[in-house]
This record gives sequence, structure tokens and C-alpha cells, in this order.
Amino acid sequence: MSGSLKNLIENNIEFKNLKKFSLIIGNSPSKGARSPILWNKIYKRLKLKHLMLPADVLSENFDKFIKSIKKEKKFLGGAVTVPFKEKIIGYLDYIDPVAKKIGAVNIVVNIKGRLKGYNTDYDGCVYTLKNSQIKRKKLEILVLGLGGAAKSVLFSVNSFFNNSHIYIYNRSKKNFFLEKKNKNSIKILHNLHSFKKKVFHIIINATSVGFDSWLKIGDKFINYKYFTPFSNLEKIKPISKNNLNDFFDLNKKLIVKNVDETIKFIKKNSKAFIFDIIYSPNKTNLLKLSELFNIKSTNGLDMNLYQACKGFALVNKFFNKDKIFHIMKN
Repeated sequence: MSGSLKNLIENNIEFKNLKKFSLIIGNSPSKGARSPILWNKIYKRLKLKHLMLPADVLSENFDKFIKSIKKEKKFLGGAVTVPFKEKIIGYLDYIDPVAKKIGAVNIVVNIKGRLKGYNTDYDGCVYTLKNSQIKRKKLEILVLGLGGAAKSVLFSVNSFFNNSHIYIYNRSKKNFFLEKKNKNSIKILHNLHSFKKKVFHIIINATSVGFDSWLKIGDKFINYKYFTPFSNLEKIKPISKNNLNDFFDLNKKLIVKNVDETIKFIKKNSKAFIFDIIYSPNKTNLLKLSELFNIKSTNGLDMNLYQACKGFALVNKFFNKDKIFHIMKN
């Protein structure tokens, strides 16, 4: 491990005695990413002196980091997480056709210093949709979000369901691309009120709202743990230190309003299937409220597990996915 690469990683990680290593690359995967636990479980079971390690990389260091990691002969590849799923595409030597269509990459494989990108979030989402046992008839589907993971969700929904109406809502007005040849009607909704008027069969939260993680805004912090995407969150008040109790007290009125708006929305959609791709916490406020009103719902654990399984197979060239999946799940 070169000193220059280690200097580009914000958290302390140890590479000694490793024959090979893989990484999960993001702003702060050391603060709760699940992939290292899952991948290292397989490495241990296969008796390999390999490890997956979290690499916290600042956005301003990303260019240097990728150039440096390509030179590391022990680097197998690994996972890519927020905020680099889209940005990394510009640094790849090859890209899988599905990932190219989606416009986001969450797995990279190192092939003699050249990086190939894949998208296994797509596979994980399709796996979850199949297991939901939803009848593949004409449906009204709402997808919230349009970031790296959300793009994968959107493509999964578009390929899995036919002759449906898919509605997309995102707080920022990002552009997106879908092949013109599809059997679904796809429409962008530009404000909260536009989707609150409708009734859906499937509602998918593919945003970070509900995720238990601190987001730095200037020199202060916010956390979306207490919220759902069903009300205006622009007035969240940041705090100077990562203290959930203080954050809750400061934003109590907004949190209560958000809960009220969420209850109104899910009660109107009481027959919907709600899929929240977040897995930390296990039950977001959206899922807790869904259960309270007996609405069928699921979190992102199976999606994350399946994408990790396929990602491991690609990076480590170990293609018995059934064996990997069984070990990871048990």
C-alpha cells in the first residue's frame, strides 16, 4: 500500500498482511456501510487473506484517489457508494451496458489497472420486487428520488413492470434518461402536491430521507432519520454537533408536521406496497407508520444483500452466487 493512497483516505484502515483487498468507496462508508460485514464474512468462510475495507474519500480528493488506486496491484475492486456512483463513470476504462444505460455504477472491478463498472443495485431491486409477489398488471407506481441508487430503482421498475404508469418525484430537478422503447408511461412530478392527489399501487422511497446518517452542511450537521419524503424539508435546522436529542428538540415542530403529512398520504394509499430502500435503521419512520396502519411494506435489506452478493461474485470472480447468498444471509 502506497503512502500516497493511504493519505487520500480519511479514516484509518490497516492493509498489513493482506494478500488482496477490496474497498467500499464513498464519503463516509466507515460510519455504517453493510458491505464490509457481508464481504468479509465470505472471505473468512473461504479462508482467504482478503478484506473489504471502508474508504472515506473527500470529493476534492476523488480524482487523485482513483488514479492512485489503479496502481495498486493488490486492489481487486469493490463497491461505490454516495456520492460517487455517477461521478466514477468518468474514470472507468469499461462500463457494463446495463450500468451505462442507468448512468450509475456501484461496483468496480480492477483488471490489471483498468477499472470496469457494473450496477448491481439494479439486480437487488429486481430481486426485491420479485419477492414482493405483486401481480405484474397495469399499475400506478411512484418512485421518489433520482440519485445513483434511485436511477437503478427506476430502471428496475421500468423493466420489471409492463404497461404501467410510473411517476418520478425528486426534490432537485435532475435530468434522467430512459430508453424510448418501453411499454410504460413515465412522468416527472414537479412538486409534492402533484403526487399527493394520486393513489398508487407501489410507492418506493429511493431518497436518503429516513437514513440514519449525519450530513454536513457548511460547518453544521443535519440528519434525515426522523423524516419521510412526504413534506417540505427545506426548513430543517442544522446543529453544530452530532447530537440526535438536540437535533430532535430543535426540529420538533417540523418532525411532527412531517409525521402528520406522511400519515395522510399512506392512509390514502392504504392498499399500496411500500418499499423503502434504506436499511439503516431497519425500520425508517415511513416503515413504522406503514406497519401502524397495516400497509404491506419492506426495507432495503434484501436489495442490499443481493447486490452485495452479485458484487462480490464480480470482483472476486467467484460465480457460485447461491453459495455466497446463503452464507451472507445466515
